Amino acid sequence: MNKTIIFDLDGTLYFGSQIANEAPKALELLMEANIDWIFLTNNSTKTRKQITDKLIDLGFTACEEIVYTSAYITAQYLIQHQINKVLLLGEESFQEELFQMGIHTVSNPQNAQAIVIGLDFSISYEKIENALYAVNNLHLPIIASNADKNFPIGNQRIRPGANMILSALLGSLDTSIDYTLVGKPNTFFLKLITQRHNLDKNNIIVVGDSMESDIEMAKRYGCDSFLVGSHGFTIQDATNIIETKRG
Repeated sequence: MNKTIIFDLDGTLYFGSQIANEAPKALELLMEANIDWIFLTNNSTKTRKQITDKLIDLGFTACEEIVYTSAYITAQYLIQHQINKVLLLGEESFQEELFQMGIHTVSNPQNAQAIVIGLDFSISYEKIENALYAVNNLHLPIIASNADKNFPIGNQRIRPGANMILSALLGSLDTSIDYTLVGKPNTFFLKLITQRHNLDKNNIIVVGDSMESDIEMAKRYGCDSFLVGSHGFTIQDATNIIETKRG
């Protein structure tokens, strides 16, 4: 079985709207070697279609079937646990992704089965207060699409990630409670991908820029990985090594 490369997006293949320098050449090399790839991101603010469109606009070969986001993976998790009504702290795109999977978002905590957290650019005191009531008074479970501290947007700048919102809610509680983290470094991503695409963990390689999410996820799952960026390989160096070891 040939290798399949699972690429992180933000900070790996692009920075905001800027393509990583060696990314197009690296994917061209993989295409010439008949090595497949899949795109994976902890971004919960875009639907799979929106991410696919962005990849195509940037010049990458992509289709929705090989794009996985933390919003989509959270929807799959909710389906598996028979949760179809949630109180969402997240963007409209997250809501749209959930709705496409038959999961409804509600504003009244009394009608919800769980609290779902993603990155929300319009987060407010009232939203946190509503979620706090849902935890304290209704004992609803917290399901986080990701807990990323920040994400790169190019020009050596970063923006706060979903952990800002998760921490605001958890920090408001009188006692610490457990919550479910669905996205990286949880292996739920890789379990679903290998099942969907009939892959074996011995034949997938994760390529990403974060040791604590991308590489840690691969380590937990037991598959190979390459750290790229300022503290690791260049993308082209990683793909060169992968190409020579394919098969």
